[in-house]
Amino acid sequence: MNFNIVFSALVSIALLSGGTSVSIANQSNPSEQQIGIINTCTDTWKICVGAIAGLVGGRNFSSGNEDESDSGDR
Repeated sequence: MNFNIVFSALVSIALLSGGTSVSIANQSNPSEQQIGIINTCTDTWKICVGAIAGLVGGRNFSSGNEDESDSGDR
């Protein structure tokens, strides 16, 4: 249950920040403030993608270890 909530939140934030970054970057002449927003949104997107990869990788890694230890106990 907690995994789904965290995963959904990370995906939502990643999509929001990535979409914001792309939409502002597509303007013809962004201001200095908009360039700062683009940089912040890009950094947030990178952090979220890394967290998603770590979350999914950690879940698969721990699931694999639990399955192996359970089958050995039987």
